[in-house]
Amino acid sequence: MPYTLITIKQQDPITVQSTTEWTFVLTGAGMPPKTVSRVFSSNVPNAELQEWAYQQSVVREGVEALFARLREGQTFPIVAPTPPVPTAGQIWRAKVSRYLQGKALGLTNPTAIADLAALFDDINATYLPEYL
Repeated sequence: MPYTLITIKQQDPITVQSTTEWTFVLTGAGMPPKTVSRVFSSNVPNAELQEWAYQQSVVREGVEALFARLREGQTFPIVAPTPPVPTAGQIWRAKVSRYLQGKALGLTNPTAIADLAALFDDINATYLPEYL
């Protein structure tokens, strides 16, 4: 993580809503200083400030890497992110969860009972020891 220090540059006066805007400067080896601002409540805990500072350093590092590859006038498509594909273990656990929820309902409909039995058979047929 190139950004390793965050310095408080300015803290504005506390508003009537008990908030204050802080301006920080992120610095690190080989990285240009970056100024970031955020409004916090006037009684923000130090831990929250530290977590926010860490997140800013990670985000800024990624932004710097992206900007290093881009050039003025360059175009690229805007694409919605693809959701991660669930693993076989996650799919199996989801089936178990559905089965347990269905069993807890105590349904007496013959179709529901048959569907639960089929789901139970599928859970057993696709089980692998690493799923537990």
